[in-house]
Amino acid sequence: MDDSRKIFRFLQMLSRLRSPLGSTKEELARDFGLSRRTVERYFALVRDLGFLLTQRDGRYCIESVDKRSMRHEELIVFTLEEAAILREALLSQPIKPELHRGLLDKLYALTELDNLSETLYKQSVARHISAVRQAIRQNEQIWLRSYHSMSSHTERDYLVEPIRFSHYFRYLLAYDVHAGMVKQFKTERIGDVEPTGLAFQHAEKHQAQGVDAFGMSGHTPINVRLKLNRRAHHLLVEEYPDTIPYVRNENGQTIFRGKVYAFEGVGRFVLGLPGQVEVLGPKSFKAYLNDQLKKNLL
Repeated sequence: MDDSRKIFRFLQMLSRLRSPLGSTKEELARDFGLSRRTVERYFALVRDLGFLLTQRDGRYCIESVDKRSMRHEELIVFTLEEAAILREALLSQPIKPELHRGLLDKLYALTELDNLSETLYKQSVARHISAVRQAIRQNEQIWLRSYHSMSSHTERDYLVEPIRFSHYFRYLLAYDVHAGMVKQFKTERIGDVEPTGLAFQHAEKHQAQGVDAFGMSGHTPINVRLKLNRRAHHLLVEEYPDTIPYVRNENGQTIFRGKVYAFEGVGRFVLGLPGQVEVLGPKSFKAYLNDQLKKNLL
């Protein structure tokens, strides 16, 4: 059973347990096709999530929260610990992307972001995020020190004017002063963030860019179509979960139809799975792949 069905079944169990009569372990095991041991694990998860699970005459029930005993602000704001737990649970499950993003947006909106960022990543990455956020607020240029490039396997420094984060702090859009263009940087690849004390000099060039499901940014989207075998499909949605809404079953074939802003991201995926992905279009993408193969053979 896939994870989405497991989640759905768990939510059905929660609904059953929140009914006035509750349910017995035997009823849950029978109605949901579970072993008694699995029901016990679900009960443990219910308790770990903070629900009060009571038992009376063999019937288990989740007690409702007494909202009158809680202050208004406690009902609409998550603590940092609660927000971190909810975020990790959401990111680990293949929920529909639009629902996934909506839940995360509400979670972040109801939590102090500067402090929450400390709980999202390991300490060094969280520190970088906080430093960049401060630079964005102050319109200040910063150095991204020892940024690791996956394509060239090198580290270099970038003088940038940070614009905004995307994909929930995973990426930073910033204007590269020396290159004279807006680029995307992955936050976990930043070695250090160093303030310069210098104000933005190129704010008029911070035009908005789109970011595709493969993490590439740009202004003009390109429609790409791929036919995937089972392994390629599994790896695509696992490594690039933002592609999920663009994958469809068409006449028994798994097809990806989506927009990209550059061929590098989707190209790395296709070239990494020779013989498992068929490019249906466009011709320019096929030409790009052929050029990359020739370069690697030289």
